[in-house]
Amino acid sequence: MRLLILAVAAAAAAARAAASPCALLPGETIQRTIRGRSFEVRRLDDDSAGRQRYRLRIPVRFVRHRELPAPRDFKEKMASLAARCYAEAAPAMLGPEGERIELELVQAGRGAAEIEVFGGYAWVPFTQWSVDYNCPTLVHETMHLLGLPDVYPLTERPYEVDDDGRWVRWIKEDEADALPPGRRKRLPRYCRPPGPEDSLLHDQYEAYRAAGLSLGKADFLWVHRHECPRRSKDDAEPGKYLHCVEMKAAMPPGRREDGPGESALAAFNALGLGREAARAKPSLFYPNEARALLRGPACDEKVRKFEACAANSDRKEEEGCLPVPEDCAQGRAGWLTE
Repeated sequence: MRLLILAVAAAAAAARAAASPCALLPGETIQRTIRGRSFEVRRLDDDSAGRQRYRLRIPVRFVRHRELPAPRDFKEKMASLAARCYAEAAPAMLGPEGERIELELVQAGRGAAEIEVFGGYAWVPFTQWSVDYNCPTLVHETMHLLGLPDVYPLTERPYEVDDDGRWVRWIKEDEADALPPGRRKRLPRYCRPPGPEDSLLHDQYEAYRAAGLSLGKADFLWVHRHECPRRSKDDAEPGKYLHCVEMKAAMPPGRREDGPGESALAAFNALGLGREAARAKPSLFYPNEARALLRGPACDEKVRKFEACAANSDRKEEEGCLPVPEDCAQGRAGWLTE
């Protein structure tokens, strides 16, 4: 009998060790890799409502940026910011069946994703993070560490660079013509399949708005796209959208010249003006984005289609676009939504 009990226990332990990637049990863990990015998926105990819970653990190594300045305690600042932003986003990180998804950065050594940390703002690759990022941007960039691709369109947009070839600002066509050849560049054409505008990987501010998450100071820029007139450098009244926003937030006239300050944000959030679409899209993820994180392509036909479409995301047209399923051909977004 003792031998039988030991054999049963050993079999159970072996079963736990060989966790099925398609149906994790509480306590089981698998490694997922999407587009070359690896992370751990751990099934936690279900919540009090019986919903499945998962924790995605992402190994990273924070290093000081090679060129841009960084604060002395950049590792602590970056880790603290990430933890705060993930906690803020947690209520809206849901899978298609209501699964709750948690994010955790794990500072590791060799083999971890190297993140160059700096202070301030710059247009940089997703492996370079600022301690001054707002939460929508940091969560957006974290998705790339999980292998999820951008889905916003990339046009042949011109931009100015400095003497070292670094991005300075986006420019218009007439501005590009006026700059010396060495000070202007243009984005190449990409094979990237598109996604909905309120996808976290298309426009993180739209995604936060749709999920009903509160605004932060640096997130204010999306407001004029919906409640107020669109702003551009050519507007005859460049302050018009701020006036509109602050009127909606019941700001006293004496505050209007101050721009989008903390009190304007507090009033805006208190009135719930950023939550109009919250019931339409309760999750920051579209269904197949979440499926891809939790289940491998061998488990789900929808994940196979997602990964086939995602393979074109960062591929330039000059390299030749890969054949894709109909779900993402001709501008369709079904590879994320269906």
